[in-house]
Amino acid sequence: LTVAPVSLLAADVEITGDVTPSPASSPVWTIPGPLTIGVTGNGTLAISGSGAVNSLSTTLADGLSSSGTLQLLGGTLTTGQVSEGSGGGSVTFNGGTLRLAENQGALFSGFENGDVTINGPGGGTIDTQSFAVATALNLTGNGLLTK
Repeated sequence: LTVAPVSLLAADVEITGDVTPSPASSPVWTIPGPLTIGVTGNGTLAISGSGAVNSLSTTLADGLSSSGTLQLLGGTLTTGQVSEGSGGGSVTFNGGTLRLAENQGALFSGFENGDVTINGPGGGTIDTQSFAVATALNLTGNGLLTK
């Protein structure tokens, strides 16, 4: 399922561009399957404040000419994996939390060094809960990372 470009601001979850599936209109967006940000075009998901998004997995920039941006400015994204497809993706932490929902041996798979940044006074949190999580990616930025 691919939806036409959307623009939605629901409490503290803002979605713009090419995102599938279509977002809900509540402050908590629960997706029973995968979330794709930038399917064939450009998409952005920004979570702030007390916003929450839950998905089985999260892929940025799925298509070759697509781009996907995930901004964790507060709130929480709970997912099994965050990966980059064939396009160009980026993840920015500045006060938000990435909560992993399963064991993950290759967190941020497909991303290049410099694509995942931890910035500002808010920094970022990667909550592994009790799961085994690893990444080979170098995370960059001037913010603090909390695990």
